[in-house]
Amino acid sequence: MPNHITAGFPTDCSICHTTSAWTGGVFNHTATGFPLTGFHATVACAGCHVNNNYSITVTTCVSCHLNKYTATTTPNHVQVGSPDLRDLPHTAVWTGAIFDHNTTTFPLTGYHATSVPCASCHVNNNYTSLPITCYGCHTATYNATTNPAHAAAGFPTTCATCHTTAAWTGATFNHTYFPVNHGNANGVCATCHTNPANYLVFQCTQCHGAGTRPISITRTSADMFTTV
Repeated sequence: MPNHITAGFPTDCSICHTTSAWTGGVFNHTATGFPLTGFHATVACAGCHVNNNYSITVTTCVSCHLNKYTATTTPNHVQVGSPDLRDLPHTAVWTGAIFDHNTTTFPLTGYHATSVPCASCHVNNNYTSLPITCYGCHTATYNATTNPAHAAAGFPTTCATCHTTAAWTGATFNHTYFPVNHGNANGVCATCHTNPANYLVFQCTQCHGAGTRPISITRTSADMFTTV
């Protein structure tokens, strides 16, 4: 219960009280320029107005929560320069903050937006110098892939040529000059590409008898990875 005199409350009691009962007065915080929402609406007045200080004029979260801002380590807000203005990641509760990644140069889509914890990409609280290309983060996966062997076959490092953010598996290669569902191949790369280390050479005779098609054809890398 605030000290009305010290706090300088108006003497028009009807602003907060009714004639039904003196206790249970309701103060309209919206009129102050700081409407109470979420958890703030349930906090006792003295929780914010310490020592009957009802002359608070600041309206930013960090003004009251600076100790939490500086103590937070996941992520380290001070180190990464997180915004400290009101109503950005935090709203109804302090935990479970939501950061709008679409405001950055790397909007989150597909699997990135639904299943990846921040720390999986932002290792060691690095929120300032991560690559924004797929290959920049997935180099190890690219190099370790054997079906087909991306590095050995010279596949492009522009992962989005074949992959989407929906899932890493189920990639689709755009066979501009040769339909991927050609004949008996049925989209199985190894049917024609018998040498997984060199996808610039493919064998037609796997399905066609000798003499009906060239035994092998060599394409340039430019032909190999042409997209439309």
